[in-house]
Amino acid sequence: MGKTAFIFPGQGAQYCGMGKDFFESFDAAKKVYATAGEAVGFDVGQLCFTENKDLDITEYTQIAM
Repeated sequence: MGKTAFIFPGQGAQYCGMGKDFFESFDAAKKVYATAGEAVGFDVGQLCFTENKDLDITEYTQIAM
């Protein structure tokens, strides 16, 4: 019997554009980003998909991940 492991990156493994393919391919992903943006008060997609220094700041990194 095989075993399954789920591996999630930790802080420091993020990079700009991570998840963009998923975002562009699935409406459900777009809704998640929109909901997250409403909750935090800024565009989470912009944080994740455009070059910026905020992505390396913990308060933004945690939201992005």
